[in-house]
Amino acid sequence: ENVFDGAGVTAIELETLALLLAGGDGKYSYKLSDGAISYLQPRVDARREDLAAAELAGRKRPSSYRVINGVKYDDKALTLADDFMRVQQKVTVADAERIYDAVLDGNQITTRERDTLELIILDGSTYALDDDARQYLRDKIADIDQSGN
Repeated sequence: ENVFDGAGVTAIELETLALLLAGGDGKYSYKLSDGAISYLQPRVDARREDLAAAELAGRKRPSSYRVINGVKYDDKALTLADDFMRVQQKVTVADAERIYDAVLDGNQITTRERDTLELIILDGSTYALDDDARQYLRDKIADIDQSGN
């Protein structure tokens, strides 16, 4: 879980997780529990998709915002949420983790990024979150508010 610690998973972290999931490389061998595999595999796959998309785009887009009703929100997080809705018509807890990771692109969570998470939770006409995803983002907002970040 520490690899999914915020500013994104580095290529080295991703390859380390892939090596663990594969059981090792001959010199070392690893046996993960079914629960660990179930937790890690979809997250590793999602990060690989993100990296591949960034490569196709030429590089990561610079941090930007989207204006909704005169308020600026984090475009990267909203674009992820929009994509989840377009593809699967809902946002799952794994998707919510990716959205949260998207706002952790700096040293701290800005008011704009916090407000973006709140918008995703509250805008039920645009974003359909399952209960676990909604609770995950609520907990993250509470953590942000408590830390004063």
